[in-house]
Amino acid sequence: MKTPSAEVPAEAIPPPTPIATGFFFRMVAFAVGAVLVPALGLQMHGLYQSFKEAEERASERVSLQAKAGAARTAELLRQGELLLTVLANRPEAKAMTANACPVLFQGVKDLSPVIINVIFSDAKGRRICSLMVAPGQTAPRVEDSDWFSKALEADSFVLSEPRKGQTSGRDISLLTLPIRNDQNLKVGVLALSLDLLELSN
Repeated sequence: MKTPSAEVPAEAIPPPTPIATGFFFRMVAFAVGAVLVPALGLQMHGLYQSFKEAEERASERVSLQAKAGAARTAELLRQGELLLTVLANRPEAKAMTANACPVLFQGVKDLSPVIINVIFSDAKGRRICSLMVAPGQTAPRVEDSDWFSKALEADSFVLSEPRKGQTSGRDISLLTLPIRNDQNLKVGVLALSLDLLELSN
């Protein structure tokens, strides 16, 4: 004959203590954090490194473009100085007559889109002729221009401050050189009007 087992009332079984439950979840959270936090940190570090590398590449490209632009501008100015030297030493230029204009301007317009005008004036600032204005036509006065006085006072090349061209209406700078006669006296000024937009492209 079996002895009946004693039943334990449900209320006699103690529920899980809050301390045990809280400890369990803290351990789970700690384990998850131990895996996820380093992984997230590595991911963020990788993103940061990628951003810095992209930034450095972009900066390097801008620097190279700026250097290339500066080198091109320097070369164009060097070519302008060479052209002025050749023109200023022509006997026709030293003669300071309007008959010199066709000889001085021949082929100049086709040399570079940067050059939009050539101004030929005597030492008193009287414009003898210019590439954009034919002899006999009305042209802006030269003698009162600040660039002219600085050009005549200089012994070599002068590049003026940027300005709006009176004839072309474009943003320009003037590259100038005094003309000297055979006695080495300054008898006039030659000026190249340089298109700043073309110069910066």
